[in-house]
Amino acid sequence: KFKNRKSLKVIDASEAFYKVFTENHIFDLIKNIEINKEVPLKYSYMNGGAESWDVHANMMWSSNDSTIIPKTKELTEYILNYLGAIVGEYKKVNIIDIGPGNGQPIKNILSKLISENKLNKYIGIDISPDMLQILQRNITAWFGESVTFEGIVGDITRDTFQSTAFRNIAYEGENASIINVVVY
Repeated sequence: KFKNRKSLKVIDASEAFYKVFTENHIFDLIKNIEINKEVPLKYSYMNGGAESWDVHANMMWSSNDSTIIPKTKELTEYILNYLGAIVGEYKKVNIIDIGPGNGQPIKNILSKLISENKLNKYIGIDISPDMLQILQRNITAWFGESVTFEGIVGDITRDTFQSTAFRNIAYEGENASIINVVVY
């Protein structure tokens, strides 16, 4: 139950609500509703929202009508040009993608790393398990077995790289031949 202190409204959530959201999600939702008077966008990808986003993002990506997509493509090109300097002498790269969506923005970067035999692993971190399933489906469709994919359900606004969920990623790069590159 959520009881707003100011207006004393009581809201009872359905059983389905508790199947979708964890206790941490619920506390975060309540905090944001009380303080910011809104539900954070990150929760819109839960319970079917990821599929809607995938359809919408693919439509925007293919049409170029949106002002966001050309800027995203421009940023991707910049990253591609800068990637060689980042990777340097490392033999392999782990790409850690925070909030990866359906993977469209990272697709060309992964292609380049695969063609140079530099990609060790692609790791997507997202709050939505559904979004990670869509991402894995797309990565497999685009690259087949060429990409070792790992999806981690995590909330980067609450968790840190030192947390249990991210510990293995953050320190895998200690191997002198592997670098971790984080994209957001």
